[in-house]
Amino acid sequence: MKLLLCGDWHLDNYSPENRTDDYFQTQFEKVQNIVDLAKDCDFILQPGDFFNSFRASDFLKQFYIEALHDSPMILTIFGQHDLRFHSGDKENTPLKVLEAAGVVTTLDSVEMAMESDDDVFFYGASWGEDIPEKEDVEGFHILLMHKLILKGDENFSNDDSMNINILYRTTKFDLIVCGDNHQSFSMQKNKRFIYNVGALTRSRIDQAAHKPCVYIFDTEKRTSKKVLLTIKPFEEVMNIEKAEASKEKNERLESFIVKLADNVAIDGLNFANNVTEHIKKNKVTKQVRNFIEGVMV
Repeated sequence: MKLLLCGDWHLDNYSPENRTDDYFQTQFEKVQNIVDLAKDCDFILQPGDFFNSFRASDFLKQFYIEALHDSPMILTIFGQHDLRFHSGDKENTPLKVLEAAGVVTTLDSVEMAMESDDDVFFYGASWGEDIPEKEDVEGFHILLMHKLILKGDENFSNDDSMNINILYRTTKFDLIVCGDNHQSFSMQKNKRFIYNVGALTRSRIDQAAHKPCVYIFDTEKRTSKKVLLTIKPFEEVMNIEKAEASKEKNERLESFIVKLADNVAIDGLNFANNVTEHIKKNKVTKQVRNFIEGVMV
C-alpha cells in the first residue's frame, strides 16, 4: 500500500497578516500538488488542523469538496483549529461537512482501528485525546495523531507536548504521522517510523527556512520518499519589513508588561490607577505613554 503523508493544512480564505500574495490561491495550488502526487497512492494521511478555523466559510467548504472530489480518500483527524472553541464536539464542524460529502474520513480514537484490504490498520488520536493502544493482530499499524511532538530533548511549557523519543518508546505503531508542530522532522528506527511533516504553507516570519513537503510511504517495502512542494522565495510572499517591525513592537510591549508586573505595588484592583502609578515612577517614553492613555480612555 502506498500512502501520501502530509502535515497541517490550515485551509483558509483569509490571508495571514504579513503575506503579500494571493494566499488562498497559493494554498489551493499546494493542495492540488498533493492530489497530483497522490494519484498512485491509496490514501492521503492528514493529521489535523485541516481548516484554520471552525468558522470556515461555506464558500471554502464547497470549494474543497469540489477540489478533492476525485482525489484519493483523505484520512484525517481533528486538530484544535478544526474544533468549535477547542471543545470535544466534533459533529458541528467543517470537517464533518467534508466527511458527509465523501471526500474525507475522520478516524475516531474511541472506535476500533479501521482495517484495509492489505492488513493495514489505521488509528486516530485527535487533539486532546489519549493515544489508543495498538491492537494485537498481525499487520501494519498506523497512528494519525494531533499532538505537539518535539524533535529533541528540549522541554516545552505545554502539558500536552511529547518528545519524539518518548513517543517512540511508549508506543508500538509501525508508522506514526503527527500534526500540530509546524516544523518538519522524522525518525526511523527498527523498521518503525515517525513523521512530523510540518505546515503546508509559511504563515509567519519565523518560517523563512521552512520547506513545505510531503512523504510517499510504501507499507510493504517500509520505505519513503520525501517530495518538496513548489514554493516562491520568502521575500516574494512575505512583507518581512512589516513583520519584523510588528515583532519588535510586540517584544517591547511584552517587556513593558513584565516590568509592570515586577515593579508595581498593586494598589487594589484598579488597573488604570496601577498603570498610571507605574508611569509616574518609571521612565516611559512619550509615545508609549500616549498609546497607553489612548487605549485606557
